[in-house]
Formats: sequence, C-alpha cells, structure tokens
Amino acid sequence: MNLDLIIAGGEDDRMPWVTDEVNASVATKGFHSITLTVKNISPTATILTDILGYRQLRQEGSR
Repeated sequence: MNLDLIIAGGEDDRMPWVTDEVNASVATKGFHSITLTVKNISPTATILTDILGYRQLRQEGSR
C-alpha cells in the first residue's frame, strides 16, 4: 500500500493522536481527505467510520 502524507504549513493547535509508541511531536493530528481504491470497501470503511469517526461522503466505483 502506498501512502502519501503531506504536512500543512503553519501552526496546528489540534491535539495529536498519541500512543505508547508515538509521542506528540510526531503524532498525526488529522486527515484532510482520503481516497481509496479497493476490491472490497467494507473492512476499511468500517475502520474509518466506526473506529476513527469519519463519514463517507461519496464513492465512485471502487474509489
């Protein structure tokens, strides 16, 4: 799986998502958008919606 992470410029005052392995200085603070191309959307969609709290806005074919 290829991922591109782009860091926005400027200050970001949101609380980071920290774990025992990831401290606040390198933790993710949020996502702007996600595009997936998958054979079966269900497992990934469940993680994004039920666990991370995102909502699916649209789907075009497998994207």
